[in-house]
Amino acid sequence: MNISVSMHDESPPEIWEVSCLGVVEESISSVGEEILTVLSESPLLIPYREIEVDLMFSENSCKPESLLGILFSSCFDVFGKSEYLARFLNQKPTVNGIVTSKFGTLGRFPKPLADRITEALASQPIRVNPIEVGPPKYWTGTEFIGYPSLSVLS
Repeated sequence: MNISVSMHDESPPEIWEVSCLGVVEESISSVGEEILTVLSESPLLIPYREIEVDLMFSENSCKPESLLGILFSSCFDVFGKSEYLARFLNQKPTVNGIVTSKFGTLGRFPKPLADRITEALASQPIRVNPIEVGPPKYWTGTEFIGYPSLSVLS
């Protein structure tokens, strides 16, 4: 990846070449940034490091809009981004999706998000049962293996 870096002085911009090995996810933002950092403890790495938890539910009497709002809010609390919710839910994150069901698998979530959702739903008219699955893995084409040590370039 080639990056043009301007130091906000009279010198011309520098062209940097950044090499990223083992990329598992990418997101590019065109917003002007002033700092370039490499983080090993970014919330964006939670899905690749934390134990996965299946959230099973039954006796759901929640309004779909309310339940969906709790899920999005919980995701925002953990990741700082609510759009990550779609990758964990069993169905699409809409009021006609899994939140309208009376029972089923809500989805597979990283443990911090599963814990936050379970806590947020404790006072709601729904029963939630978490089932730990194990550490996350990815498919290489021939086998499932664990993620290596990852960092986030922001």
